[in-house]
Amino acid sequence: QKFFLSPVPFDDEKTGARIEAHDVKFKGNLIKTSNGGAMFVLSPDADNITELTRMGLTMSDLPLHSFQRDVVFLGEHIASEVRTAHKLDRLSKKLDREKTLSNTLLESMLPGTVAEKLRRGETVEPLLYENVTLFFSDVVGFTSICDAVEPWDVIDMLNKLYTVMDHLASEFNLYKVETIGDAYMCCSGMPTPDENHAQNIANFALAVADCVHLVKSPADGKPLQ
Repeated sequence: QKFFLSPVPFDDEKTGARIEAHDVKFKGNLIKTSNGGAMFVLSPDADNITELTRMGLTMSDLPLHSFQRDVVFLGEHIASEVRTAHKLDRLSKKLDREKTLSNTLLESMLPGTVAEKLRRGETVEPLLYENVTLFFSDVVGFTSICDAVEPWDVIDMLNKLYTVMDHLASEFNLYKVETIGDAYMCCSGMPTPDENHAQNIANFALAVADCVHLVKSPADGKPLQ
């Protein structure tokens, strides 16, 4: 038979002090012996270290020759494995995010074919493109705008301008080389050869001139030029 016991508060007979009960539960087994007698075995009713700690006990308070020790050890081992698996899962997801960010940054600076070769550790040989047309532009009065407004206003203006230009560049199959300050540089004919490279750039320039009025100067509210 099995018994589950919980201590109750009591008064110490010697000191008269009130002894409060702790959150301790005991599990007892009544075992018959070979001589016809009986033995009552009492042990803490705990399945893991947390429950033992809550009772103010340790592993040494468990019976030496009892399956309960094995249960607690196995439970702690499984819990440790689960914590390790969760930690590895979080690290794996973080690594994937960092890898995605790294690839995005790399591809924003280099052509996709070049970025892919660098990721594979391959050497990128220089190539010569015979027919390429370049586009350069800057904002009229950019220095005056910077002197008149806060830096964040300038950044917001450039973000809006480059969003428009990036969209147009993708429409005309152009490759954006870089932006420095208010300067925007793109090309047609590389890294993918295109016999209509000059026409693409010309159409892009006309489209930019027509759409740039959508972005206003933070200094005076007038369309950019």
